[in-house]
Amino acid sequence: MSIFSSLGPLLLGGLVSLFLSGVVSMQTVLYTSVYHTDTMWLRIFVYGIWLLDLLHSTFVCISNWDYLIANWAEENIQDWIPWSIGGTVMLTALMTFIVQCFFAWRVHTVSQSRWWITIILAAVAAGRLIAALVSTAYMIRVQSYVAFRRDVGWVFTLGLTLSALLDILVASSLCYYLRKRRSAFASMDAIINTLTFYTIQNGSLTFVTTFISLILWVTVDNLIFLGLHFAITKLYANAFLSTLNARKTLRLQQSSADQDPSLPVVLPGTVSDRLSRVRMRSGQLSTGVSESIPMSTKVEINIERSVQISGDYHDDADTERDVYSSKDTPPGQF
Repeated sequence: MSIFSSLGPLLLGGLVSLFLSGVVSMQTVLYTSVYHTDTMWLRIFVYGIWLLDLLHSTFVCISNWDYLIANWAEENIQDWIPWSIGGTVMLTALMTFIVQCFFAWRVHTVSQSRWWITIILAAVAAGRLIAALVSTAYMIRVQSYVAFRRDVGWVFTLGLTLSALLDILVASSLCYYLRKRRSAFASMDAIINTLTFYTIQNGSLTFVTTFISLILWVTVDNLIFLGLHFAITKLYANAFLSTLNARKTLRLQQSSADQDPSLPVVLPGTVSDRLSRVRMRSGQLSTGVSESIPMSTKVEINIERSVQISGDYHDDADTERDVYSSKDTPPGQF
């Protein structure tokens, strides 16, 4: 195992995780400044996630210091597992468990209190937590990646697999129950579509990162997987906080939709009748008229018609040519 493929990914992963930790702090400040009336348990969740994220960042910095500064000259430094690495694995497991339990509670709420799906999600989350805690204990005990892979590597594999599986279950369950709650109102459907988009976005980020880390852990004998593992914690924290902070946007979207609903409107006695009468009287429509009625709150259709009439009569009658134009403007406040 070379220095490039072992300690390099740890340094890069640590820098990325610190950047994401700054995003978590910004999300926490935004939550504090906007949501003053949330329940006590939800605020405890938010600040607990923030403190766990700061502690995780501290362990990442300690591990990079141990590898790159304090023990750089040690032999087989690439195979050594400091206690801080075990601490990052434990905090990742704890953070993942809290956030996934929160999303399981959301599934429970959206599914109208279907306990069976909630119990399944909670059981998978608990299994992931137990596997990660066992991995942490063994990392601190053996302090060797080779021995860890040989003895209990399957436990770490199981933990990452359960985490990726849980991301799929949570995202698919939320999307399914959200789509079932679609209605005939465009404003409500727009909010449901936004919630579905947030669910897919958050679930896909955590799933892809966890899945790639799992593949690298199983197939490649280096520490690239650990660099990605540093970022998993931050992605879960950001998914949790972004879900809470998006509520203000959804409320504004709902209030604006209530004031200006964009519902499909069909009024057979107004626009369509006028168009039919104009076709029958003139036989010509200007090229600027579109037959597709925009679905908005105000529809205004301007129809201009020009009819040219010529007639030949007896010699004592003059040839008459009348040219006229008219403009029908139906007031369209729908």
